[in-house]
Amino acid sequence: MKKKLIIFDLDDTILSHGDSHKKVLGELLNKKYGIKISKSISVFESTKTYMNKIKKFNSIKEYYKQFNKQFLKKLGLNNEEKGLKELDKIIEKMKIIVKEKPEIYPNVKKVLKSLKEKGYHLAILTGSWNQQKIKNVSKEIAKEKIQRVNEVLTNADMKQFFNKVFVAYSDNIFKPDERAFKKVLNHFKVSPEEAIMIGNEEEDILASKIGITTILFNPENKYAGNIIPEFKFKNYLELENIINSL
Repeated sequence: MKKKLIIFDLDDTILSHGDSHKKVLGELLNKKYGIKISKSISVFESTKTYMNKIKKFNSIKEYYKQFNKQFLKKLGLNNEEKGLKELDKIIEKMKIIVKEKPEIYPNVKKVLKSLKEKGYHLAILTGSWNQQKIKNVSKEIAKEKIQRVNEVLTNADMKQFFNKVFVAYSDNIFKPDERAFKKVLNHFKVSPEEAIMIGNEEEDILASKIGITTILFNPENKYAGNIIPEFKFKNYLELENIINSL
């Protein structure tokens, strides 16, 4: 069946967001506390591993607070109220820097422009949380996320390529909940067989469960999911060839 809709994940699929966040955060911590950037990045990753082992949080706000407390502790910094407030200021500065100068993968804009000219509807679906771990997301957080995504796309000169941005948890639904994918399909009035989902995590590839064609972006062979994608690519020029073959 002819494809009409291409859905993209955002972070680490279009934007090399994860790496740039950690790098900028490391630079800011180095400037304030003299901590080596490599150490900050390493501690950030070990903190993420630690947090993944905790079974449940009442909210995203609680998750981030616990993450920051553990992160500061591992760095040997004050992780009580004063230290957390200082880190919050640094993180806000980091978000501004990353938002104003977003890093995108090579050839992304070239391929998006080509796909748009060929008549595909292009959408972003971001927001993959473990719904068993985090139950609720406030409307304010979801609204801020949508605004931030649109600002990032504008600053990266890519907003014109996308018909709509969806933040899954704006309805307290999280990828890979099938309702997140169906919301996008319903908006564009297309069937699962007419859609493609492109992402870097298993939460994206699980779109295949409802019949959406899945394509994995795996530039550094880091994919650790159990679900096998229908296609995969490392460079965006390969992606266009895959889509042309469908």
